[in-house]
Amino acid sequence: MPDLSVIEEKNQLSQLVLNGKADTETWFLLGKSCVLTEDFRNGIIYLLEFLRREPDPVKQSYAHDAMGKCLLALDAEEDALKQYNLAIALNPTCGSALNNKALLCVARAERLQEENAEFSELYLDAAADCLYKALKICQLNPMFLHSAARWYEAQIAFLMEHDRITQKQAYEDYRTAVFLYNMVDNPDNKNTAEFTATIYSNLTECYAQFGHCAYQFRDFDYALRLYDRVLQRDPAHTIVLNQVGMCCFKQQKYEQAREFFGRILSVTDEQTEHADAWLNIACAWRHERNLSEANKALTQAEALAPADEYIIKERQDLNEALAASALIAAPQRLFGAASSANESLAVEAPSLHKSI
Repeated sequence: MPDLSVIEEKNQLSQLVLNGKADTETWFLLGKSCVLTEDFRNGIIYLLEFLRREPDPVKQSYAHDAMGKCLLALDAEEDALKQYNLAIALNPTCGSALNNKALLCVARAERLQEENAEFSELYLDAAADCLYKALKICQLNPMFLHSAARWYEAQIAFLMEHDRITQKQAYEDYRTAVFLYNMVDNPDNKNTAEFTATIYSNLTECYAQFGHCAYQFRDFDYALRLYDRVLQRDPAHTIVLNQVGMCCFKQQKYEQAREFFGRILSVTDEQTEHADAWLNIACAWRHERNLSEANKALTQAEALAPADEYIIKERQDLNEALAASALIAAPQRLFGAASSANESLAVEAPSLHKSI
């Protein structure tokens, strides 16, 4: 919701235009107020009029930067990038344009991470270059630091996806991202309420991604420490609740695993997440050889998602375990050589089906 003072300023500036009293600066201020009030199409019109009137390249750079924001909001990403490039060409010290271009490049890199690694890396490099220049202009600017933290997260994700980063380097880079987010979340910065909420959310998610990274490196104890930080900030983070359950499962702490899978059922009404939680509870019970409870949990999962391939596979595994258990329990009359004392008829169950 735009600030009422911004709306009032916009109305006053619009009145100047209607009365034919608008000077060159008025068109720029009106364009900026449109950005702040999310009136992007009119913002472009006012900024174009400002550019038609204004000869100063530095002032033009600020208009091109604002126009880039309007175009990006209207899903004209390529045109937005052109505007940011124009702003930087006219004024290499336009920190806002450098920062906005960096964020756009990070977003593109994340989208291309799997399908086009070469282009993804190029966009990450371009973002790094822009952020380096922006931070040289103002190294303590909260927006620039926040973008730098985002870049570190995107860079780690790219390198993890392509197996090009060591555990040590990944941990160091995540710690850098956390440090940058904490620098931004400083009362002295006088951040807006909206930006403060964004920082809180992004830092929470950074801890979650750091935890996922530790999980992938099978560093389950450290992953649990990181996930605990997430849950302190967001107790209803269902992905992390699931991952805590996964970590406990990997450590054969099945009761604790079931506890966290069970918590998912109480914090969301999403049917798919309920189905996954019941599936994982069933798998945990099966690993404890409590096949009766496993069957009850799996029946719950089947009721919610009967066509789910993982649930179907778990039913097959559970049926095999039940058959093996029945065979062991049944009275048998053996003929011929006895089986090896070390031979087991129980079916070895696979790991949990669903994780990140």
